[in-house]
Amino acid sequence: SKIRHPGYLGIMLAYFGASLCLGSLPALMVASTLTALHVLTAIKEEELLLKKFGREYEEYMRKVRWRFIPGVY
Repeated sequence: SKIRHPGYLGIMLAYFGASLCLGSLPALMVASTLTALHVLTAIKEEELLLKKFGREYEEYMRKVRWRFIPGVY
């Protein structure tokens, strides 16, 4: 794996793709808000996974360094 949250990334890209197709600022604002919520959800999810799986999940995080975008975040 290259990223830890490919499903969230796909959803976020769909939000932005839809907002571009609609060509409206409100749609872009909704996409941005939903993306921020997914980022926060992923962070919280990782905290819960660390509590549940401990070292195993830490090892996974070391192997798969990036949450969403390889080399960036």
